[in-house]
Amino acid sequence: MSIIRTLVVAASLGSAAPALAVVDIALLGGVSESTVAGDEVLTSHTAYVSAHVAPFFTLPVAFGAYAAYGQDDDVTSRSFGPEVMAWLPFPLLRPYAKVSTPVLTVSESEGTSTEKQGRDPKNVLGSAGLRWSSTAILPAPALMIEYKQGFSEENPVRQYLFGLGAEL
Repeated sequence: MSIIRTLVVAASLGSAAPALAVVDIALLGGVSESTVAGDEVLTSHTAYVSAHVAPFFTLPVAFGAYAAYGQDDDVTSRSFGPEVMAWLPFPLLRPYAKVSTPVLTVSESEGTSTEKQGRDPKNVLGSAGLRWSSTAILPAPALMIEYKQGFSEENPVRQYLFGLGAEL
């Protein structure tokens, strides 16, 4: 019974403060791992920028877009696409989830360029993360950690990201 009471109190604290921010931006960096050619794992450095707009103050859902840049020894890649984010509205430490899909992916390798449209329904990225910020004042800076998983069968991607964000 005490566990249920604790969860009810935690949920009421989080929902007592609706999403005050209308615009959310994030700059994350980290490591990306891709599995290619069976078991070979390629590791690259990744930079990730996203921006979201929350159209409803009482509903913790935001819509936006992202841009990602990755580079290893041989390949440079960029991707862009829409993203949907939802979160639990806790006051300081906020768990969140994102779903995104690349609309355009450009990869360059040793002078050659490959452009791919990312509208394949299997090419979806799911993210889970934690955001620490004080929403008592706006703009509110935030520290973020995020894990991103790609669901493409031909080239599954895992990203481990850390960065900064702001709520306006």
